[in-house]
Amino acid sequence: MSTPVSDPQPAPARPEDGRGRGLLRLRLTRSTLLGGALTAALGLALSTQIHQTQQQGLESLREPELIGILDNITERRERLDRELRELELERAELARDSGGTEALRRADARVDALAVLAGTAPAEGPGIVAEIKASPGAVGSETLLDGVQELRDAGAEAIQIGDVRVVASTAFTQDDAGRILVAGKALNPPYRLLAVGEAQTLASALDIPGGVNESLRQAGAKVEVKIEDSVLVNALHAPSPARYAHPVPAAGGDSAS
Repeated sequence: MSTPVSDPQPAPARPEDGRGRGLLRLRLTRSTLLGGALTAALGLALSTQIHQTQQQGLESLREPELIGILDNITERRERLDRELRELELERAELARDSGGTEALRRADARVDALAVLAGTAPAEGPGIVAEIKASPGAVGSETLLDGVQELRDAGAEAIQIGDVRVVASTAFTQDDAGRILVAGKALNPPYRLLAVGEAQTLASALDIPGGVNESLRQAGAKVEVKIEDSVLVNALHAPSPARYAHPVPAAGGDSAS
């Protein structure tokens, strides 16, 4: 903290806890950035949807497909609006928190949320359980990946397929026998997919006209999606070890050549 310049008038009292003030400034900056990111994400989602619709041509789409596209955009916009309002409320509460206690509490909560997103912690809450019954090789890895992406777009907080936790880096491939590999692990039908989030929104995301469920049924698969009050996603993703661009020098000397 810089030393105040002497002034004939008495300077107003300032909090002595510089640590709390630093945390407050950091959280306020992150909240502002997150608010801007949500606004940008909404614009990106709308522009992407419009671009895809223009490529397909509105005149070639059926009425249920047009309604599905509109509902999907509306749900995303409402979700992003809610998140933006929550961030604005959080920013206002942090601005009133002179001691930094609330900032620390929210930082801890953010760490817990990031652990769920990273797949290193279990998650439990409302969500869906989807069971996909199909003959071996009938469903491709791309279709399952499409389903995961739809759930992410719909706000899924945690996703699990079989006993594999799905995170941003999870790869979906197929082996020579046509089996689906998720994070390198072979899965056999029936495929069981768990997702925690707003249950009705998640279920609707899979069932939009021309979406994942329709693709699965066209491939001969039977899809059953259940909305549950409590879904437990307990498969964990092992974090990758830290990597260093340069060797860490030994204490008290240079690193070995």
